[in-house]
Amino acid sequence: MASNTPNLGLRKIDTTTDGDLYVNVDTDFNANWDKIDSLAATKAYVDAQVALAKKYTD
Repeated sequence: MASNTPNLGLRKIDTTTDGDLYVNVDTDFNANWDKIDSLAATKAYVDAQVALAKKYTD
């Protein structure tokens, strides 16, 4: 049975129980990439805001 990672909630396939199942590209890969991409964009935004704040406080 598939599970999720604790921090990002990415889908993980359990090869011991799901070994005979087909991989669903949308749920098993694309959804994970969408989560990673969204979090990377959020981090880039936060980093830019921190840099801007430092510019005005230094």
